[in-house]
Amino acid sequence: PIIPSYLYNLDESTDVEIRNNSLSPQAASGSFNTIVSLYDNTVRLSGSNSTVSTTDLDPPTSVSAQLPQNSTDCPQSTSKLLNENVKVGMLFASKATVQLLTNPFIGPLTNRIGYQLPIFVGFCIMFLSTIMFAFSSSYTLLFLARSLQGVGSSCSSVAGIIFQFHLLRIACYSVCLFN
Repeated sequence: PIIPSYLYNLDESTDVEIRNNSLSPQAASGSFNTIVSLYDNTVRLSGSNSTVSTTDLDPPTSVSAQLPQNSTDCPQSTSKLLNENVKVGMLFASKATVQLLTNPFIGPLTNRIGYQLPIFVGFCIMFLSTIMFAFSSSYTLLFLARSLQGVGSSCSSVAGIIFQFHLLRIACYSVCLFN
């Protein structure tokens, strides 16, 4: 659940910036603009079943009056969450798709130059793309980093399988020669 919540927060911050930039410029350039929270800022008192709003310092008179009500302007709307599922799915599928597309090219390359360089290059690409993925601040960079992970994974996995095949072949030859 970390990736969907990160993408949701990334989209929400973009929406807030767009809303702030589209506001009419009625305020003076040096004036202070307040930030309004979209979430319910109530605090549950310990030892009682009542809630208190952070803006209301008086104790509550009725428990039912202080409970948050369901509203239609909930920031977690169904269409946004559905869009997040598509984004997360595309993000995770990009690595496998790029790996599937690069595997046929890495095999002949490994046969020509050997398996040591592709394994090393693959691990370097995976390391750098993981660092890039960790510090990305937009969906495009996340997608690019995840796709690069597919290239690195393709290099190291194909070259690793060829390396294992060569080791197995050497072991089979030595067993056959000495028996």
